[in-house]
Amino acid sequence: MFISKIILFQKNFVFLISVKLATMSNSITETIGNNSQTVQLLISMEEKSLNERIVSNVVDLFNFQKHDGGSGSVVTGRAVLVNKVSNLTVIDIDINKSFDDDSKQSIRSNILNKLDEDDVVVQTASGGLHIYANTDDFYANSNRMIKCYTCDEFDGDIMTSLDKSKRSLIVLPNRKVRKDHRSKTNVYQLVRGSFDSAITRNVNDILNDLSLILYIKTSDEIDNIVKLDNDNDNISDELANVFVNVLECFVIHNDGGNMPVNREVTFFTLFQAINSLSNKHIELAHDRAQISFNLTV
Repeated sequence: MFISKIILFQKNFVFLISVKLATMSNSITETIGNNSQTVQLLISMEEKSLNERIVSNVVDLFNFQKHDGGSGSVVTGRAVLVNKVSNLTVIDIDINKSFDDDSKQSIRSNILNKLDEDDVVVQTASGGLHIYANTDDFYANSNRMIKCYTCDEFDGDIMTSLDKSKRSLIVLPNRKVRKDHRSKTNVYQLVRGSFDSAITRNVNDILNDLSLILYIKTSDEIDNIVKLDNDNDNISDELANVFVNVLECFVIHNDGGNMPVNREVTFFTLFQAINSLSNKHIELAHDRAQISFNLTV
């Protein structure tokens, strides 16, 4: 069994990725998807409007609450169960609540100026922003990645659909909320884009625009693998050759989030590992990958 730890610094992201390579026998039987099916699935999602993608996973809110489960006869808001919507992520920008309204507006304007005109952005009741994006190859380790970015001006959360069984609720625009009956009622309002249009950009596009470097905590399973391999930071030619030679045995998962770490192989993790090799082995790996990859939907 070969284990390699790769510390990667790419553009504005810092990722700690562990790749576990196991010897594979000819008796492996896997259900292998079709390349064209995966491509068509992603294309069909991008062609749909945001409304079409979320409509079957919207819940009513009562009593001006941000969460469902309340009672009442009058609907005061609606929210989307992001965990139920494939390939959808909401980047939650939570602006420092101690700032006055002018300061919050200045921060919002600065963020919006960096984004694309076609992005869908909602101003939250507290004055923050919800930015809607496709997940694509963004590495998430939870449906709700809280404070994975923080600075003096704002914190950043990631709400996504890694595990459809674990709720991740986002209030939709034109909905009213308040803390209690004595508090002021605030409204979520659309400030850019339209829910009738398609989401064309992904999480990494948004993070690159905003120059955000996320802190992503690795799982205990990955941490344990890193500890085992702590003395083997350099990848030898022998190990690189093994990596290249077993590529034809890999099954690449469209969504590997629920896989054990020794089977959690996606394009994102695999190509990060390939790009950590020497230039000679990168070329060999890319050539092998073009003819050998098997994909699951």
